[in-house]
Formats: sequence, C-alpha cells, structure tokens
Amino acid sequence: MRRALLLAGGLAVALAGAVAAHDFWLVPEFFQVPEGWQLHVAGQTGMEFPESESAVSLDRLADAKLVSASETVPIGRKAQLGRSLWLEARPTGPGEWWVAVALHPRPIHLTAEQFNDYLAHEGLPHILAERKAQGLAGRDADERYTKFAKALVRVGTAGATVFDRPLGHAIEFVPLNEPLELQAGDEIAARLLFRGRPLPGVAVFAGRAGAGAGPTAQATTDGDGVARFALYVSGYWYLKAIHMLPAAPDSGFDYESWWATLTFEVAAAPEPAAN
Repeated sequence: MRRALLLAGGLAVALAGAVAAHDFWLVPEFFQVPEGWQLHVAGQTGMEFPESESAVSLDRLADAKLVSASETVPIGRKAQLGRSLWLEARPTGPGEWWVAVALHPRPIHLTAEQFNDYLAHEGLPHILAERKAQGLAGRDADERYTKFAKALVRVGTAGATVFDRPLGHAIEFVPLNEPLELQAGDEIAARLLFRGRPLPGVAVFAGRAGAGAGPTAQATTDGDGVARFALYVSGYWYLKAIHMLPAAPDSGFDYESWWATLTFEVAAAPEPAAN
C-alpha cells in the first residue's frame, strides 16, 4: 500500500457520539521488509481504516517502540505529517518486531445522547444497560480513555518470532497464530489481555482496508479471552476492542476506558495448481 494512501484523509460516516469513536491504528508502509530497511509507520486516527482524519499530537505519545525477541528499541523519529502521525525506526537485526505505541490518557465530556450512542455502537451494551438500570441514561458522562496500538513486521527472512509475546500494555491483543503467515481464507485467533490477564466477554471487531467506515465482523472473547475471525480476502486488516469500567469515585470521571488495536496483512491465497 502506497504511502500516499496511508496519509490520505477520508470523510467518514458521522454518527452521534463519533467524537469518542475514532480508532487509532498503526499502519506500516510494508509488513515485511529486507534487513537494513528503515521502517515507516503511520499512526492513523479515524473511522475508515486505514485512512486518517487527524494526526495525533506528539505530546500525546506516552511510549513508542520496536520490540524483538531480544531487545527493545525506542522510536526516536516522530512527526506530524499531514493527517498522520509518522514514525521512523530502523530495526537492528532480522526477525519479527512489534511496533507498539501507547498514548497518554485523555478526558472527554459527552452528552447523555452521545454517550449512550457510543456505548451502543462500540460493543459496550452492558454499560448502557447498567446506566439504564441505575437511572443514569439521561445524564451526561465524563470519561477518561487511553489508547494502545500494535503492528507486527518481519525483517529479513530469518530470526526469532515474537508474535505471541505480550508487551505489557494495559490492554493488548496477543495473536495465537502467526499473523505474518495468514492468507485469504485463514482464521486469526487472538487473546485480549487486560493488565496481563485474559479478558472474557468483551466485544472484538475486525475490519479491513477498502470496506468503508466501520468494522466488517464482530465476536465476543471466550472464557480464555480469545476471539476468532475468518479472513475472507487479502489486504490490510485490524482488530479492535474497548474495555470500560466505572471510574474510581475520587477520579473526577464517571467511566474509564482502554482501547486496543492490532493491524496485520493477509496475503492472497495461492492459485490452484493447473491439471
């Protein structure tokens, strides 16, 4: 996928509460690169993957790094470029590398209508049900949210794998099968962790480039925190999830949420052999 596409902004379908529903994805220029390659990764904020509507400001970056099986390399080159956050780093050796970004927490105030619609559209109906049961559905809400994003790249043709290694984000996806080997028609299985523990009963969404605004499939994590999706076409894909809890009474917020995304590329299935 060309860099121009990664940096292009697109108009997304608006919905009530959309101010709180913009996802943050890491989109590498290439998911597999030769040794010595300078990685270019776009941090995209929007609702129509992989396009970006606005660039995350540099002061929102809490952490940006590359992680291999043996070392962690901070991402030193960061900039706002058009509507994208632009990251550049050179892996020090072959193998798989996580590209990982954590953003600082951010507050938001939403009207009752905006917040209720956001809960309904983002896989949080249990929070909406609790608000209704407690007589709070007509009240505005103050939320603090924190976003985390991961993408996996392969450098060269040798080296160790790292796809099943957690990074210690407050919330994160850990694939159970190798994302870099996926082909159209395969299934991806990923465990959702919250503070290092499997997170059951959470809505997970999958989407792909070129599908328009919003995800294309939804699943719920099982008792081991695992969600599975059939990947029916090749191209760039993502997984996303939001975990929300009532905020601590002395926090100044009504709710706190943690957002996770994982991006990966699905190769085309090989053509059947001719008879």
